[in-house]
Amino acid sequence: MEKARTIEEMINRLKMCTGDYCYLDVMRSSDIPESEFERFYHWNDEKYTRNLLERNDKFELVLICWEKGQRSFIHDYKAHDAWIHPIKGLLREERFVKDETSGSLEQVCSVVLDPNSYSFMGDSVAVHRFSNVYESRSVSLHLYAKPVDEWTTYTTAGEAQLTKVWWDSVREQKTADVN
Repeated sequence: MEKARTIEEMINRLKMCTGDYCYLDVMRSSDIPESEFERFYHWNDEKYTRNLLERNDKFELVLICWEKGQRSFIHDYKAHDAWIHPIKGLLREERFVKDETSGSLEQVCSVVLDPNSYSFMGDSVAVHRFSNVYESRSVSLHLYAKPVDEWTTYTTAGEAQLTKVWWDSVREQKTADVN
């Protein structure tokens, strides 16, 4: 299979997928230069930004921009499958399980992902958090099998709350200089 070299080529190939393994194959067989993504970069000093590239009934493709030190809430995707691929910088992925006795969350894994890494989240490893641990900005591509409308966010004490999904931009290309 020839490598996808643009976001549009990648999206078209994802639309043809009929199973979960296909999604990872498309991501891994894509060779999209960072400059192709830059037009979708949106930054916010207060929080990471979620920039929607594609959403349909089969999948959702989101570009997330992280300022230095920013991190997500501890959350899950409500049993949706997800593939995460840093395209710039470094992200720490932490995974958690709920302690049956205390109800609090315990960290069970912490790894640093780089642009050569791919991470998978399914319902058995659903509770996690990402942090930008790079010396400056990081950017990651997130592919969800079935669009995510809401997720559960958690405190370390295990308290849970449903949160509606948001996007800071929807297929919105930056026309001025990239910050």
